[in-house]
Amino acid sequence: MQNSDQHPNVTVAFSESDAPSTLASAALALVAKASRFAAQKHSGQVRRSDNSPYINHPLAVWDILASAGVTDPIVHAAAILHDTLEDTDTTAEELEREFGAEVAQVVVECSDDKTLSQRGRKLTQVATASTCSRRARLVRLADKLHNLREGTLHSRPSSWSAQRVMGYFCWGHAVVERMAGTNEIIERQLIDTFEAPLDLDDGRGARPALLADESERAVALERYYACLDDSVPVHAARNN
Repeated sequence: MQNSDQHPNVTVAFSESDAPSTLASAALALVAKASRFAAQKHSGQVRRSDNSPYINHPLAVWDILASAGVTDPIVHAAAILHDTLEDTDTTAEELEREFGAEVAQVVVECSDDKTLSQRGRKLTQVATASTCSRRARLVRLADKLHNLREGTLHSRPSSWSAQRVMGYFCWGHAVVERMAGTNEIIERQLIDTFEAPLDLDDGRGARPALLADESERAVALERYYACLDDSVPVHAARNN
């Protein structure tokens, strides 16, 4: 597995307003430390959707944010660390000790409560989307974009039914529409993803990934929720 701070497709963008070199150096040091920490914590884990090394996902979320003009190093670090609470033995206290209270708080806001059922977690993400901090909204938007575009539209488990795929897109839309106005670039990419052609191999040919009719989306969403509690989250990490 490639070392996270040597990932060839990830760059950190800083604006000229961040000018003092000491500030830029400190920001880069924070991101590099987060990359090393996440690579170690996710070592041996793979994505359930395509069996790729799990560290690729948080690095891709970071890349999305950097490419969208996000320059806040707290957001960059939190993006790289955003799944450590859910999918590793990391604690919030450890994150605060290693990266400070601001980074730890954003990661907490981006983490599901694992005492809840799968349905409960998904409903909570919808309910909290509009009330979490702007930093958390940025990370959550980029996370949704990567999961929807790369983990579902372009690559998804063969076991997923057409109904489940459509339901996942409806749920993703329910989350991100409550974060509108957070980052225009990422939101445009999400719209493009929802409108992208999707062939579910059900004999109906390609159609937009997101159902256009609101009432149809509501039905698909309820069916999606109904199938969750007996399943494992496909975009979560698992150990080899």
